[in-house]
Amino acid sequence: GKNGLQQAIDRRGGQIHIGAGGGAAAQFVKQANERHGRKQQDRIAITHGRVPVGHVIVDRNGPVCICGNRGCLEAMANRPAIISNAKRIVKNNRDPIMQQVVDDDPSQITLKHIAEAADAGSVFAKELIQSTADHLAFAIRNQSVVMDIRKVVFGGEAAIDLGPLLMQYLNEYL
Repeated sequence: GKNGLQQAIDRRGGQIHIGAGGGAAAQFVKQANERHGRKQQDRIAITHGRVPVGHVIVDRNGPVCICGNRGCLEAMANRPAIISNAKRIVKNNRDPIMQQVVDDDPSQITLKHIAEAADAGSVFAKELIQSTADHLAFAIRNQSVVMDIRKVVFGGEAAIDLGPLLMQYLNEYL
């Protein structure tokens, strides 16, 4: 059977390409049908350029974003926000696994370190990835309702570096 993400994709009319890393950006693509004589052909037409998905509010009590609002996706789920949370965990000696992965040097933390710590069993690293997926899924669900989205194509630094665990959580939430 199809997972939740695939079912959500099949119900919608367009697709959104989302990249998350230093910020969060998206581009909306709508499939249109044309008739040429007796034959109907599909074509892809970009109906909207860049979608400001980074400033969709995902937590009204979240930190202040550079745009001035609180709890924007960009302030909650971009690389600097995720790494800042991981640094705080390591500095407060709350996660020996993550501390070991970065040799007790929080200034060296990357998204790959967080994924490595999660794979090694770090509960805190898994929670960071899970929280990121939750915020991304919330924004994607809201955009899909507004923009008639059938397919989500997710990429960017967060998708690459946080890898399969991020995608697993996104599939669960969508």
